[in-house]
Amino acid sequence: MGTAASFSRPSSVAFLPSGLLVIADLGSHALRTVNATDGSVATPVGLPPAAFADGALAAARFSGPNWAAVNPATGALAVADLSNNRLRTVDFLGGRVATLAGSGLPAFGNGVGG
Repeated sequence: MGTAASFSRPSSVAFLPSGLLVIADLGSHALRTVNATDGSVATPVGLPPAAFADGALAAARFSGPNWAAVNPATGALAVADLSNNRLRTVDFLGGRVATLAGSGLPAFGNGVGG
């Protein structure tokens, strides 16, 4: 089991279609995975310190991922990136993170595009 792993304010969990459990680790600014078969813990996306970057899983950065949910139609993960003021999508199969909505500025407003 992954008892040697540590977390810093895990805030949300979601199961991917593959069976991996994804944890939004708020304090570590990362998405962590737990293999339900053997309990191993990995960090495929993000790491301290807090930052913002879309792109390949290994290069993407978060600042307080606070909520995660799986889109059952695509298997992609939606993540609320709290301190970056953005909603991000994580495609584990395609290996990419992208911003779905939000400009990065704290505000309220509806709209499309940038």
